[in-house]
Amino acid sequence: MSASLVYTVAEINQQVRTLLLENFSEVIVRGEISGLKQYASGHWYFTLKDPDSEIRCAMFRNRNQRVSFVPQDGDAIRVRARVDLYVQRGSYQLVVEDMEPEGRGDLLRRLEEIKAKLRDEGLFDPDRKQPLPAYPSMVGVITSSDGAALRDVVRTLRRRWPIARLCVYPSRVQGEEAPAELVQALELASRDGRCDVLILARGGGSFEDLLAFSHETVVRAVAACPIPLITGIGHETDTSLVDFTADVRAATPTAAAEQASPDATALKQQSLRFLGRIHSLLGLHLKQVHQELNNQTHRLELAHPATRIRGHQQRLDETSERLVQMLRQHMERRQHRLALAHRRLIACSPKPRLAGLVQIVQQYRWRINAATQSLHQAMHARLERAGGTLEAVSPLRTLERGYSIATLKTPAGPELIRKASQANVGDAFELRVSDGSISAEVTETGQVKTEK
Repeated sequence: MSASLVYTVAEINQQVRTLLLENFSEVIVRGEISGLKQYASGHWYFTLKDPDSEIRCAMFRNRNQRVSFVPQDGDAIRVRARVDLYVQRGSYQLVVEDMEPEGRGDLLRRLEEIKAKLRDEGLFDPDRKQPLPAYPSMVGVITSSDGAALRDVVRTLRRRWPIARLCVYPSRVQGEEAPAELVQALELASRDGRCDVLILARGGGSFEDLLAFSHETVVRAVAACPIPLITGIGHETDTSLVDFTADVRAATPTAAAEQASPDATALKQQSLRFLGRIHSLLGLHLKQVHQELNNQTHRLELAHPATRIRGHQQRLDETSERLVQMLRQHMERRQHRLALAHRRLIACSPKPRLAGLVQIVQQYRWRINAATQSLHQAMHARLERAGGTLEAVSPLRTLERGYSIATLKTPAGPELIRKASQANVGDAFELRVSDGSISAEVTETGQVKTEK
């Protein structure tokens, strides 16, 4: 070994690394992913290969977070990277800065152009969005008739809102013929007009599988649909252009079905709670009405004419009793005086004057009897007049003279009609007359015009 300069392994690797960095500052490489590993640190490590060779690659977390798709083994990709050498192992690798599916670059740019054009036309404006119906009776589904998306939607609707009918508008959801069939299904559903809400759905798939839902004609058909529409396309990370024009975007077909339907179980529980509150409030209200009815009945009894008549009758009985007592007392006083006079006459009258005194006594007795009878007749006449006055003011006499009492039939009970404004045409009422009552119905109302 005659070499004048001796290098360490690390020095050789470092100089090679420097050469690589100086000559390959940034390269674009395409190939197929193999052995992809995603570590807990967030970094990706994989091998990029083609039929003739392969090279190891590393893509660190601060870069792979910008990737718009989920790479998998076997995916053909194109990377922008710098060539580097891992000094510790002496193996060179690509440190990837950016990644995109092979062939997607031009397609993504075209989709961005379409997206910008549709946005400028206002197709993505929130003001165009329609509200979803709260309780749909028919739900329309536009998807493949044999796909998993339709089964997910049907299963979710049967679980959450089984009373809704389902109308399926079958269409292909991928391939060259899919956009035309999707537009045809949207137009058919719009003309049909039976559905309260539409679900545009398909299951997961690759970026290429979902391209039909970013086709310009499909996006415009979704924007023109007069029926509220929900998209549930792919998985949560998948986004198509129809998601921007739809009234509501759901992450999956199952989520779209949940957005389109209320939860019947939750509604039932809420209804039971409302019903319980209604029963409580109704019971309280009925209790208050019953108490008010009792109060009104008591006041009505106090104001009833029969009650007043009974009061007058009681006062009349008391007056009659007092008159009888007054008469009895007057008679007793007269009789007492008569007895005193009689004793004086017996004591001091001689026999010759006895006949005359007897006659005088008889005259006094006659006068007393006459006065007593006259007073009794006067008091009886006064009593008769008082009874006639009471009888004259009795409401029953008023009814006998041709008048009647009208009461309106209301849920709270009979209500006395005092004014024409209390009754409306068609109201039922009752007329109380002298010998009974008559049921009638209001056919016309009006005010009595008073001549000036």
